[in-house]
Amino acid sequence: MLYLYAITDQPQLPAAPSSGLLGQPLRLIEAAGLWAVVSPIVPKEVQTNAEQVWAHEAVVEALLARGGVLPVRFGTILEHEANVEALLHKRAAVLRSDLERLAGCVELGLRALLLDLPAPPEPEPQAAPTSGREYMLRRFAAEQALQARRRQAEAAANQLHTALADYALASVQRQPTGERMLLSAAYLVRRDAINRFREAVAALDATNAQMQLLCTGPWPPYHFVSGDEERHS
Repeated sequence: MLYLYAITDQPQLPAAPSSGLLGQPLRLIEAAGLWAVVSPIVPKEVQTNAEQVWAHEAVVEALLARGGVLPVRFGTILEHEANVEALLHKRAAVLRSDLERLAGCVELGLRALLLDLPAPPEPEPQAAPTSGREYMLRRFAAEQALQARRRQAEAAANQLHTALADYALASVQRQPTGERMLLSAAYLVRRDAINRFREAVAALDATNAQMQLLCTGPWPPYHFVSGDEERHS
């Protein structure tokens, strides 16, 4: 079995790391003028833990530092060398197009987290509810006000995403997770525009008191390889 890290237009492996998951040696498989970076693997030994994920990432980032690379999702395993060669032959045109499109680009990630919103003005003191119905109506009104404030914050996050998309060649929004997450997105950015993008994030962060912006990367452009399940624009 072979574990697949990436597809590249580079006919040589990076000097380091020389091994991938579980310390297995890296090797190249060539077909159709493309190279797949692989190492031998026993499928049951692949686990989604920090050590293995970072071993995968180290290989892909080393390739990215040298030139064109199409990162493959963690956990991709092919049975034989012939399967790898067939993959390269079958998708050669798309893979070459992606290598050209993504040349000189990296992925930057962004998360917008909802901060504790300022408390609304204190209402006039109210007498204790005189019935269960009145109590439930008050709770409903308070919940409605909270939801309205969250919708306002989400709208601000979407406007922020639109503004940052102007600094990128492409972008993708992912489904936010957790109560505080307003925005989770990835942006395809040219290497020479990384600082400009980060400066734009910092400026937007400084003017949005209701959220905190977290910018990560640069990463290999996982979300922008053709065939990725997430749609990008």
